[in-house]
Amino acid sequence: MTQRVERRRALALCLGLFLAAVASATQGDIEARIADAELLNVTAPLEESEAALAALASELDTATPRQRARVTILRARNLAITGDYDGAIDLLAPVRAESGDADIRLAAYRISANSALNQNDFEQGYRFLREGLDILPAVDAVEPKVLLLAVANWFFSGAGESERALELSQRALQLARTSGDQRLICVALGEVSVAQASGGLDEDQFGTLQQALPACEAAGDPIMVGAYRMALGHVIVDRGDLAAGRAAIEQGIEELRAASYRDGLYTGRIYLAEAMLAGGDTQGAEAEVLPLVSDLQGLEYWENLADVHRLLAEIAASRGDFRSALEHTQAASVADDELTDNRRSMRVAYLQAEFDIQAKQQQITLLQQQNALLGLQEQTGRQRTYIAIGGLSAAAVIVALLLMLLVRSRSDRHRLLWLSQRDGLTGLRNHTSFFREANEALRASREGGQPFTLVVSDIDHFKAINDRFGHPVGDAVLRRIGAVLREVLEPIGVVGRIGGEEFAMALPGMRPERAMELISELRERLAPVRDGGDEVTVTLSHGLSEIGEDRTVEIMRLFADQALYAAKQRGRDRAVDASEVCTEESVLATLNRRADDQR
Repeated sequence: MTQRVERRRALALCLGLFLAAVASATQGDIEARIADAELLNVTAPLEESEAALAALASELDTATPRQRARVTILRARNLAITGDYDGAIDLLAPVRAESGDADIRLAAYRISANSALNQNDFEQGYRFLREGLDILPAVDAVEPKVLLLAVANWFFSGAGESERALELSQRALQLARTSGDQRLICVALGEVSVAQASGGLDEDQFGTLQQALPACEAAGDPIMVGAYRMALGHVIVDRGDLAAGRAAIEQGIEELRAASYRDGLYTGRIYLAEAMLAGGDTQGAEAEVLPLVSDLQGLEYWENLADVHRLLAEIAASRGDFRSALEHTQAASVADDELTDNRRSMRVAYLQAEFDIQAKQQQITLLQQQNALLGLQEQTGRQRTYIAIGGLSAAAVIVALLLMLLVRSRSDRHRLLWLSQRDGLTGLRNHTSFFREANEALRASREGGQPFTLVVSDIDHFKAINDRFGHPVGDAVLRRIGAVLREVLEPIGVVGRIGGEEFAMALPGMRPERAMELISELRERLAPVRDGGDEVTVTLSHGLSEIGEDRTVEIMRLFADQALYAAKQRGRDRAVDASEVCTEESVLATLNRRADDQR
């Protein structure tokens, strides 16, 4: 009996050791495959990276929480590369909130910040960035530190803090060189070049890019190689060597196309068109950038869009088509205005966060002073009573000052938040704020089974008003329309100025028939704008689109845009329902054409 029990114990021990060895081998295999996937994520085309992640999916049940978080970060980065920034941010939410590893959380904050900033949500982007910078000292690994500092450099460059951007980028470069990691050196040198360009240090930027490209090639990162090769080629063209510069730009474009990096391709094609135009190839330059206009407009890439319109204006002027040149110049001016709004929003987001931090520091200082004053009570027995009275009086003064500071902090924060979300001329929501709020309203309507109508409106003959009466009158027209829209529609929906003379209204709980009635009321309230002795008649054309099963606000806008075009064709000063003039198939065809252009 005893021998049988001993044999069973020995068998159980052997089985346990065997299972432990299998588990250890399995963990080692998963770790090796995740490491391979991480390498492919930065060195191989997107398709190979996605294939490696798909192969890992069925085995993640046996992975550790850290390993699963690392895979989530790789998936999020791929989403961001393809332009699905919201998807990347949502995917990383559990990692930001739950990961116990500071380096993993730092990587999640970095990708989240980069994604939010790329779609002009500067308030959210800077919040992610600040949270990442707060945990930076707790991270020992160099790579996540360098990559987060790179995003911070980009943000501060755009927010007008060029000195701070240069300081952060040089700090990242010092860390990268200490590590000896060629990819980190590549990233850091590239960010130094961005900060130098922001600060007007063009000659320094050229030298930095010359150092960055070999480091990127040594690291085997195709996106960074392509991006910096294009940037170097652009600088070489500016320095007068058209052939060498154009060759570098074309090679960089091919490298980014192979890596499926959409956003970098837009910049590269603009660089190429500039090189073509400098060499006298106006036809090639036009063919390169003209197809980009609708994509850049839809993606709100205002800086690129302004550059494209300026190129097209120069091309039109070179062949004597001054009407087209003027139209493209005006379009470039509108894009520049949007870019200025974006940079102002970046600066507002930065100043608001810095104000909050300073307010907290001032609160701490006041409390420390209060403690110091109250501590005097215990230093001497003779003047205990007087010191107590003085301490209480000082405490009362400090509390009063603190309350005043808190009230002012709240007031200033509300004012800064309003500025970041509103168009300065009309007082309506700006482009980014409108679509964020409209999507929230659409989601609530869909969950509640309620109707939802989107109206897109455009001022009739607005260019003619500006040409005849001047831009001050045009601004007065925009202010008048903004006031009427706020009065009639803002109490019941979301209203925004989404372009130069284009407005949008999201109307939850409302069908197109009721929206038509409100448009009629709006028309009656649009009184003429006076310019001295003249009256400027103001009318709007409108396109309406109703909620659909899978429609986002952006998709609804495509329907509404087609209806708006029909309203213009029918004589203006009228409203057209998209259901009368377009179908799902026609809109899908438009989307497919855009997708083909991106490929």
